Amino acid sequence: MRQADIVRQRLQHAAPRLPIQLVPMQTQGDVTLRNDASPLSGSGKGLFLKEIEEALLDGRGHVAVHSLKDVPFPQTPGLTIAATLDAIDPRDALITKQGLSLDQLPEGAAVGTNSLRRQAQVLAARPDLRVLPLRGNVGSRLQKLFDGQYDAIILAAAGLQRLGLSSVNLTSSNMHFLDVMQWLPAPCQGVLALQCRSDDQPMLELLAMLDESATRQRTCAERSFAARLGADCRSALAAHAICLPAATMILHGWVASPNGAQSIRLSRSAPSDGADALGIALAEDFLRAGAAQVLHGCAQRT
Repeated sequence: MRQADIVRQRLQHAAPRLPIQLVPMQTQGDVTLRNDASPLSGSGKGLFLKEIEEALLDGRGHVAVHSLKDVPFPQTPGLTIAATLDAIDPRDALITKQGLSLDQLPEGAAVGTNSLRRQAQVLAARPDLRVLPLRGNVGSRLQKLFDGQYDAIILAAAGLQRLGLSSVNLTSSNMHFLDVMQWLPAPCQGVLALQCRSDDQPMLELLAMLDESATRQRTCAERSFAARLGADCRSALAAHAICLPAATMILHGWVASPNGAQSIRLSRSAPSDGADALGIALAEDFLRAGAAQVLHGCAQRT
């Protein structure tokens, strides 16, 4: 809802006379997150989209706001991502009561996350730590930390920043941001996707006013990389593209086994206007390096 309200404000600024109504919806993914016994990682990212996409297709809504990292590929027929925006911070944040870094956590400390990528990254750096599943919204996850169920939890920095730390009773002293180049994020982490029907020309034109071209190029490279590798929420995969001077882009990628024991990290650069081809080319580099076997191991152990 906070992300939707951000988009509402931007649309209102772009079209001051346009009436806008926020329509709250509950997806199966929202229900699953509240059930600690449900294995979300094996259910698919589409759990967070199905009901919302149905509302677009049957006319109950005109635009949907998603976290782009949760939007599967290929997209649902009849729908399109009309704009990408607001990549405020791609980093992950390690949250502890004391503001410790990963290196400072005591041996055997319990780290909470639902992400196989984060699990693999934690264990690759600190195989002595225990990674435990973590369910709930941001507020309930933080409460579990402060109740002592975990020594640390890992959350996306963008979500915390959009919510505002005070709204979740968190301060900067509790947070340790993980360096984006040492700890690559999920593809498109921190980016908002505005989705509408592909035949809704007025909405396509309106949303185009909010689209950020540099963000679209970067996310295109990251998504094509993940798509070529057949990655989904059951894959320990990371990707981060950076726009460089002279209209050049560099894409960093990483895949690993769930326990972090096996991993591959490679990079490739290309002109920014060839983002899709860059992602595919880097994925081919990974496949030649054995990424399919590593990712297959991830899927088998989910």
